[in-house]
Amino acid sequence: MKGQHIAPSQANHTEPVAAWCQHYLLQSVQPVLQLQLIWIESVTKAFQLEADLFHAITQSNIALMECMTQNRRRCTYAEFSEHYLSLAKTFTDAHADRMAGVTQLSNDFRRCLWEEI
Repeated sequence: MKGQHIAPSQANHTEPVAAWCQHYLLQSVQPVLQLQLIWIESVTKAFQLEADLFHAITQSNIALMECMTQNRRRCTYAEFSEHYLSLAKTFTDAHADRMAGVTQLSNDFRRCLWEEI
């Protein structure tokens, strides 16, 4: 049991070395963690852009399907055409917004990456 016990004088000498190692280890890991955080935020923004696109498409499809199924009378060609054109316009606008967001996302990610480097 005596071999497992560390003398107090030896324990005091290793504490500064351990603190020094821990300090520099944390400093070397911090930039990597910052970059990982930036990457996760960028992926989250990309998923949000996709979710916004799917939401816009879903809302347009709901309006189109209600025209076809909810009315007691049949949906006329003019009403169907109006809803379909609205769906196409909503999709086009949502896709344009998504592409603008993706372009901005790329620039933001590159800017954050260079700031961390």
